[in-house]
Amino acid sequence: STPNQTINLPKKVVIIKSYNNLYITNKTNIKSKQYKILLNNKNIINNHIIEKIDNTDKDGNDICRLNSKDLKLPLYIRNKKKGDKIEVKGLNGTKKISDIFIEKKISSNKRKDYPILVDKEDNIIWIPNLKKSKFNKQKNDFCDIILRYREKEEKNEQ
Repeated sequence: STPNQTINLPKKVVIIKSYNNLYITNKTNIKSKQYKILLNNKNIINNHIIEKIDNTDKDGNDICRLNSKDLKLPLYIRNKKKGDKIEVKGLNGTKKISDIFIEKKISSNKRKDYPILVDKEDNIIWIPNLKKSKFNKQKNDFCDIILRYREKEEKNEQ
């Protein structure tokens, strides 16, 4: 069976099977628009939160350390475009974002607006919680931008 299936029901109700989950939603929620927003100190896109932090000892895929001298500023958050590729840290060459989404079992309805960090020239810097690019710094390297990703828990978080 296929990992992602969609069933359209009357009254704009849609059932989405994604891997081992079922989602029931309104068809108006599915339409995806391209977005590109300037990176601020705290960015909330649907249930995704990307914020600048002063420091952390953590080093998972939810943390991104950058040296602004390596990047073409400003930084933006946008959703995936067709053909997007990332130069993955520790890997020679590039990898398609769509392949990363499949490997990490990101549901097709989440892929449409999943946030991706890019620089001014649209180089992909980080796919929060999934993959870091060659631009990511180690804990001991100099970095002047530290970002943390988390999913919004409470409905009322601003």
